[in-house]
Amino acid sequence: MNTPSPESPVQRFYFLDILRGFASLAILIWHYQHFYFDNAERRPDFDKASQPGYLILQPLYDYGELAVYLFFILSGFVFFCLYAEGIARRSVSVKAFIRNRFSRLYPLHLVTLLLTCGLQSGHYQLFGAYFVYPYNDLKHFLLQLGLMSYWGFQDGHSFNGPIWSVSVEVFLYATFFVFCRFLLGKPKFLILMSLGGLAIGGIHVGAGILCFYVGGLLHRLFVHQCSSSGSGFSNGWLPAFAVLITSLVFYLSTFARSGHLKIHIACVSILPATVYFLVWLQVRFPGRGKSWAVLGDMTYASYLLHFPLQIVFHTLFILHGFFNPDAPATLIAFILFTYALAYLTYRTFELPAKIFLRGPTPPPSSASGALRPSPEAS
Repeated sequence: MNTPSPESPVQRFYFLDILRGFASLAILIWHYQHFYFDNAERRPDFDKASQPGYLILQPLYDYGELAVYLFFILSGFVFFCLYAEGIARRSVSVKAFIRNRFSRLYPLHLVTLLLTCGLQSGHYQLFGAYFVYPYNDLKHFLLQLGLMSYWGFQDGHSFNGPIWSVSVEVFLYATFFVFCRFLLGKPKFLILMSLGGLAIGGIHVGAGILCFYVGGLLHRLFVHQCSSSGSGFSNGWLPAFAVLITSLVFYLSTFARSGHLKIHIACVSILPATVYFLVWLQVRFPGRGKSWAVLGDMTYASYLLHFPLQIVFHTLFILHGFFNPDAPATLIAFILFTYALAYLTYRTFELPAKIFLRGPTPPPSSASGALRPSPEAS
């Protein structure tokens, strides 16, 4: 598989870091509806438009869940950048790949799982029910412990519910390694893997497979354009035009009744087009956006910490009237608390734990050494 030349001006896709930060915000806004749950059930009188700032934030309140699928696409693009050639050439071993994935994901997952266990237990003691995610038993704890919480063995969402997408991603890593080891030189199989995810259907494993390998296709297209047209990639306006066209396609899909159909259309239209547009923009303006890279650094911590924080906010509101979910100040406080805690967690725990577990050997980069989509993917 061809890779961009070492002379490529792109050292890291900072615009993708910014996109990751925006996606994490979209998930916080989407999950704000949790504050309108009575224990594990959403209130029957819940009105989405009553949430604070709805007139301004309506796209995020209505479609924020799409950010999860955007993360799958970003993961596919990044992993094909960082690991594909190394795995195919056998310079990246199974052991090294697992070590890098474990050190990246597991320490914070374990801490937030135990934290959520304690908070959910306290919520049950106070109110006689769990908050939002009800399946908090030994079976689901063991599934969570093994990062298999949404592999098909579950009865539903449990404990720190948002981790479901990380569990799907762990499954995708296994398929990715096998694909790169045996099928990387056969691009038609990238399309078949994407179609396989679409055939599986659903909005969990099937959609994850679809999006991850769509990200792989984006990387394949990027490499092809860089290697075959030189600087032409950075001068073309096709990516920008694609965003306009796919935006129209997605807008038309919003009139469909099927929520799953909207998600699948977004996964093959506006989401990959946006990623590719930002890749193109980074090639045009290498180095731009560097000061915003911290947004990408914090995304994993914000994703795993926001639900435990919601349990705290909800409990304080029920017991003491603090953090009324209807108040705009509560939305602002929730976002600020989440990102402040995420930044501190990243700097003081997540990053040091990753470095400690990996030891002195640096993680592998792309085969050419030219591209660093994000250190957070490594």
